[in-house]
Amino acid sequence: MKRTIFKLFLIINILIAISFATGCKKNKPVDETFPELVNKLTSYKLVGTLESNFPSGTKECNVTTYYQSPNMYRVELQNPNTIETQIMIKNSNGVFVLVPSINKTFKVNTSWPANSSYPYLLQSISNDIISDSNMITKKEGNNTILELKAKLFNNDQNTTQKIIFDENKMPKEVLLYDENQHLLTHFVVKSVELNVSLDQQLFKTTESLETLNVYYKENPVEHDRLVAYPTYFPDGTSLEEEVITGDVMNKFAIMKFSGSTNYTIIQKFLNDSDTQVVEYVNGDIYVMNGSFVFVNDNNIVFYTNGVQYTIASNEVSIMEMIKMGDSFLTSNIK
Repeated sequence: MKRTIFKLFLIINILIAISFATGCKKNKPVDETFPELVNKLTSYKLVGTLESNFPSGTKECNVTTYYQSPNMYRVELQNPNTIETQIMIKNSNGVFVLVPSINKTFKVNTSWPANSSYPYLLQSISNDIISDSNMITKKEGNNTILELKAKLFNNDQNTTQKIIFDENKMPKEVLLYDENQHLLTHFVVKSVELNVSLDQQLFKTTESLETLNVYYKENPVEHDRLVAYPTYFPDGTSLEEEVITGDVMNKFAIMKFSGSTNYTIIQKFLNDSDTQVVEYVNGDIYVMNGSFVFVNDNNIVFYTNGVQYTIASNEVSIMEMIKMGDSFLTSNIK
């Protein structure tokens, strides 16, 4: 009888301990539980939409992220208005950006993803939370909102972000603001699958590019390419000089703008290659409406619709260049 009572007493205490531990975990703040969760992840698949809010208009692209522990990533961009896809892969060999429609791979000399804030990476969200000791926490219904610093282009100290967590303490929205509290981007999480089984081929660059290039051979992207002009540019500037060379398939355009500030825009038409081409580039990486942008101290480079765009200046800020680059996607052409 005493033994039965003792066992019953022991079971009750174990249940109380479990209940207490569960309750403590449930009541722990999201800035503690989320980094703990991310730290233990073996893999995940995240699907969302990234909306940019620039002077040329609001644009949206679909983003799918795959992660495999300890340090492999794959980020796919899909512009809803085209079948063209761009992919970024980080594996043991480095960071690569794939542009399948022109059968081209860029190996990027970068510290990505440590150098900036990336709302489509759970690790980046977690690291930003851990790094900000002055973070502000708010509750709105079942949601928890964290207001904290964001990193952008290495040297930008004034960008901020709001991360909205649902009742399950998972991120549902990330909003990024500039130094004047103007909304730059809004990322909405559509779904997250944690600790899923992933095909390791996802993290191999050659195989990924070959697979997609076969698709584009069967479903070719028709590039209706014309020399384009930005619909947004810094106040007080205008086109001073323009040189366009080459034929309809291989045009090369250099535009020099001057006035309150000086900058140069270069456009180079590219064509699909039968053999994979690898180029080596430097820079931070930014997502702009379905394109990965290589960002350096005084220039940005991106690829879309079979055209390589370069915007360069020692006087214009990187964000102004990005706004100009984004405006090409709705530009006047001739």
